[in-house]
Amino acid sequence: MKKNLAALNGLVFSQNILLALVDKGMARDDAYKVVQSHAMKVWESGEQLIDRLKKDPAVTGRLRPEVLDGLFDPEKYLQHVDKIFARL
Repeated sequence: MKKNLAALNGLVFSQNILLALVDKGMARDDAYKVVQSHAMKVWESGEQLIDRLKKDPAVTGRLRPEVLDGLFDPEKYLQHVDKIFARL
């Protein structure tokens, strides 16, 4: 699973970035444009999304680097895995 996630260069976390930017006061349309622009360039170039975002003042002006790192942490999606498997 980690290998598959890594192959997407962080694109699976783009919604987290969009929502975080909106939470920090950026208009949703503007946040979408920022994230979408970076996502398309990542898709074409193979760069990491987080690396591009950390270089963009529109993002770093609202989200600190450690916050960005947290938004790319897959652990929050796994927090209930044990409960789910226990139900099975």
